[in-house]
Amino acid sequence: MLGSPRMKELIADMKGRYPERYIVFDIPAILTAADALAFAPLVDQVIVVVKAGKTSMNDIKRALKFLPKEKILGFVLNRCSSR
Repeated sequence: MLGSPRMKELIADMKGRYPERYIVFDIPAILTAADALAFAPLVDQVIVVVKAGKTSMNDIKRALKFLPKEKILGFVLNRCSSR
């Protein structure tokens, strides 16, 4: 569904309607579902979320191979302990 023509229309409509805002889509992990791969071409930028202590460097490297380098805005490290 994320790669459907209707989703493409919805995203184009949102970009036109809210040009001064950032629109964030939270989608399933790249390595666990094909949704992210179908969705990536429809968006301007991608933020990769990495779970502290869980996501391996190998998984990060594998995931990045699936995404266009020019679309990667950066990373978010979540569930990181304050210690």
